[in-house]
Amino acid sequence: MSAYALTPRSKAFRTLQDLLDSNYHAHNRSNAINYDNPDPLLILYKYAKPLHNTHESSVASMCDVAPKSAPDSRTLSAIALVCALFAYGNVRAIVGFLDSLPLGMLGERDCLEYFARYEFPYYRFQSREDVKLLLLSLARILKSGGLERALVPNSSPLEQIAHLIALLCQSAAGVLESSLARECFSPEYRAMSLAHAPFLDSGGFSRGFAFLIGSAYGSSPLKRWNMFLRWMVRSDEIDLGIWQGLLSPSDLLLPLDTHTHRISRELGLLRRASYDIRAVFEVSENLARFCPHDPIRYDFALYRIGQSRRFAKTKQAK
Repeated sequence: MSAYALTPRSKAFRTLQDLLDSNYHAHNRSNAINYDNPDPLLILYKYAKPLHNTHESSVASMCDVAPKSAPDSRTLSAIALVCALFAYGNVRAIVGFLDSLPLGMLGERDCLEYFARYEFPYYRFQSREDVKLLLLSLARILKSGGLERALVPNSSPLEQIAHLIALLCQSAAGVLESSLARECFSPEYRAMSLAHAPFLDSGGFSRGFAFLIGSAYGSSPLKRWNMFLRWMVRSDEIDLGIWQGLLSPSDLLLPLDTHTHRISRELGLLRRASYDIRAVFEVSENLARFCPHDPIRYDFALYRIGQSRRFAKTKQAK
């Protein structure tokens, strides 16, 4: 039964509501994320522990030595963005890669010089220089007020993402045009990017960096950016709520991936077959029928529902 055909008083509506709510309460718990059930948030919790005590058990289970003190909220936002932007591919590979990065140096006084000298690993489509450029760009942003300065009151999530991408692109351009860049980037890498100035969007950079940052002006579902906003704006045992008051949870969009796209269609929450930003708007509006003030609370629940259904089908096939 499609959510479009349901009324709040119907039995089918209540059944779907119960399914979503029961999975939300079962899985939106800090102890649900660990090395057996990894998530990029696992790395973020390592740095957020002293600031967000609800995650203490998850952090204790994943790292031998926890940070002695928490980064401030601006630095933590930058760390979160790194975790979100690299959140594509195999989740264990994501967590392993993120854990290898010196994210604790973000916000330190000498972080620019440190990142310029550091030998970063590559990750899938991103070269070592792409990874270095991202960390240097965020370090530069932190020295001039943090990501928060890009946010515009009363703007939609899509507009906020566009502002954040623009800020990141401007900062990356500043890095590549600086004297520091001559020491840590190859002439070919700098020339490839500087030839496309001005940097109004990610299209002016290397292919790997452009893929990493994305664009708010196409049909992309912007899964990683919407996930970042979910982490920053919502506050429960999973999400940190660092940007509470800057944005409203009721305005957030679902971080739709191919798995939640499929399960949303199976549950009748989504009609659109194409995996794009229009599908994101559609499913987010339908989830708001079940929880108007916080529709994206069901993101993790949809993922777990999909997992359990795949497990059930595999068991039946055997």
